[in-house]
Amino acid sequence: MALYFGFEHTTPPKLVRVPIDGGAPFDINNPAAFEASLDVQQAGGMALGATIVLYNTPDLSNQSIFDAYQTIVETNAVDIVSNSFGGPEVVFTAAYNSGTDFTGILRTFDDLIRQGNAEGITFVASSGDNGGLELPSLSYFLGEPGATWLPGVEWPASLPDVTAVGGTNLVTSSISGSLQSTYVAENAFGDPLLPYDPFGIGNTVSGGYWGSGGGPSVVFSKPLYQFLMNTGSSMRSVPDISMQMGGCPAGIAAKCGSEFTPPFPESFVVAAVGGNFYGLIGTSVSVQDFAGLLALERQNLGTRLGNVNFLIYALTALQNFFTPLSDYHQNIPGFNGLFFSSSGGGYNMVVGNGTPFGKNFILAPLVPAAGNPQTAQG
Repeated sequence: MALYFGFEHTTPPKLVRVPIDGGAPFDINNPAAFEASLDVQQAGGMALGATIVLYNTPDLSNQSIFDAYQTIVETNAVDIVSNSFGGPEVVFTAAYNSGTDFTGILRTFDDLIRQGNAEGITFVASSGDNGGLELPSLSYFLGEPGATWLPGVEWPASLPDVTAVGGTNLVTSSISGSLQSTYVAENAFGDPLLPYDPFGIGNTVSGGYWGSGGGPSVVFSKPLYQFLMNTGSSMRSVPDISMQMGGCPAGIAAKCGSEFTPPFPESFVVAAVGGNFYGLIGTSVSVQDFAGLLALERQNLGTRLGNVNFLIYALTALQNFFTPLSDYHQNIPGFNGLFFSSSGGGYNMVVGNGTPFGKNFILAPLVPAAGNPQTAQG
């Protein structure tokens, strides 16, 4: 934290640690250390001066996640809850559980989150990094050869009372001798993957794709707010919104720059972990950036936001109806292994409603734009 924010010449955010079920120690050899460091730095870098509460679970079991959510809802101490994890929604269905349907567990989670929404708490989650192919075939879990990636979405992003955040590659222009940069374009073209073992069980899955997680839920019906747009499905569609996630996963990418010609540029962010800087990618980046943006909106409006999906889709509908409004970058080209992001306005299952124009999205169009990097207004 000191290294990252010190490099930017800013004060680190106030960090409060809350152990859940005993929590887990910091271990530089554990990928969770990178995840936690990335999350705090991205959210805190977007919302300078925010207080960040790190709910430290011992693992990502259903029980640990539920206990964390229950603590958050019962203590009612935070405004925005960001989740940088997820798992295939379909593994709760009967087909993956010898005929027993466990999707009620997902509905229980959503009921708890809806209670948090009623308190004004906003929940956001990464839509996943495996594009539209989030589900390993059953043969993978059975240790059988020939496992492939299948269409699917991740939870908790698929829960109707959670905002699912997808991602893009961001292109900016820079000024020589300056840290200033200007938005140029975005793309959401993912990268085809080599066969690999996603859960470390000794089997590999082929046909995968790195990119913005998206697609229809197989558990939850289309929520009310998605009737404001043509999502192309009668089920809950993911994602709702996107921000920069980056691409080219080292070691598992079959080709970087996407399989399309010409190759499209890819991006990444820099995080400080254990005293060193690393380039990191994924919707863990985009969801934390969006959480920080929501913190700025909460500050601007002076009130909690609750379920922001109603606002997200209402702004898209208004922008499509009254084109001078600019709440989102749309027309973002892309492909997540299953879906293409369409040209024109509206919704698609790669980037959702698009990427937000920060000032306009938080309903503060007249505030000054961000200043020079490494300054108090950065």
